[in-house]
Amino acid sequence: MLKADINELEKLAGSLTTIGDAIVGLEVGVDKVNSAAGAMPGSTVATEFAQVSTEIDGAYLRVGQRMKDLAAKITTCAKDLNMTDVQFAQKMHELDFHK
Repeated sequence: MLKADINELEKLAGSLTTIGDAIVGLEVGVDKVNSAAGAMPGSTVATEFAQVSTEIDGAYLRVGQRMKDLAAKITTCAKDLNMTDVQFAQKMHELDFHK
């Protein structure tokens, strides 16, 4: 029998999906830039930050999506392992050594 803990793989996939969703939900965007500008009148930080906020949002989106993609792959693997485990057990039972 395979020694993979399918339940733990499914928990991991769930955690990665949750984390991925949280990362995708992070937004730097214009509202954050405007808040920074209001908090630091006269500073150029907000202006400089505005130029990169779109790239930062895109980076968060890509990282979050990669986490969710990994979760999907782990879920698929867990299902495949479960199927393999069940099939192996069926083959062993077909041998029926107790006859």
